[in-house]
Amino acid sequence: MSTLKGMLTAVETSKERSWQDALPNVQLALNCTINRVTNSSPLELFIERNQIKLDPKYKGPFFVSQILDGDRYVLKSLNCNRYFKYSHDRLRKMPTNEVPDDLSDENESANIDS
Repeated sequence: MSTLKGMLTAVETSKERSWQDALPNVQLALNCTINRVTNSSPLELFIERNQIKLDPKYKGPFFVSQILDGDRYVLKSLNCNRYFKYSHDRLRKMPTNEVPDDLSDENESANIDS
């Protein structure tokens, strides 16, 4: 409550707007602020999930190691020695400007970010 009172007092003393107008912004700030004890924000604890909006959309990069029947592929991770099977509709070609320099040009077309 002391944090809430302090935030609303700061809004009132600024004379830019009333505390009633600033209440949604204050609530958002409180819900998204990480607690030192829990190392999570109240919003993360409430929905039991971290904010994933800014997480990478695809995993990768991968190298196509084998083509299977039914438009499926066996992909080898470039970061570790794991293999994954994906269908063609779950794959995206890696943009050429993001292909690592240590990969040769003949393998460039086979690098896929899934």
